Amino acid sequence: MKNTFVISLIVLAFAFGCSHEESNNPQPRSTTMSSQDESPDSQPATRPSKPAAKISASGYDVTPLGPEEKALLTKDLTPMEYRVTCQSGTEAPNSGDLLHNKKTGTYTCRVCGLPLFNSHTKFRSGTGWPSFFSPYDPDHVRDVRDATHGMVRVENRCARCDAHLGHVFNDGPQPTGLRYCINSASLDFVGADEELPPKSLPKDR
Repeated sequence: MKNTFVISLIVLAFAFGCSHEESNNPQPRSTTMSSQDESPDSQPATRPSKPAAKISASGYDVTPLGPEEKALLTKDLTPMEYRVTCQSGTEAPNSGDLLHNKKTGTYTCRVCGLPLFNSHTKFRSGTGWPSFFSPYDPDHVRDVRDATHGMVRVENRCARCDAHLGHVFNDGPQPTGLRYCINSASLDFVGADEELPPKSLPKDR
């Protein structure tokens, strides 16, 4: 009887020790891969999302264009237009066909059609290039530091297609005191009695 009692105690102690060890050492989690754990190489390729459109204060889409879009827009430019807009060139003074234009209307980007200047801001500067004292919309003209030719200037570029336009200086008339000195080769002109082309219309038109 005594031996039976002792054996029972030993069995109980053994059982308790095993259960205690299992509770302190849980079984490892299954290593079977779920669909979410698969190698990145096995995932279907996804195209990067297009950045959200950037709309100017006057309602125009000024989201920067990609290289392919710009290439399509510049393929029909004349050699002078391409040199000015795409290679930051400068037309000779007094040579631009819009220098002496006095008609009422809108000056748009030669490359992408974005409205850049209004005729009522154009003035005669005597410099040999079309000059304006303010842009159509500040969101349409981008300022870039230009340190070429041994001087520091502020270059103007189209905010949408990045076409080179000219430079801006602090010697213009009031109310802004600015002079946007712009190449005719960077501009198109749409008269007030004409309809703006589709590429020159606001986003909601």
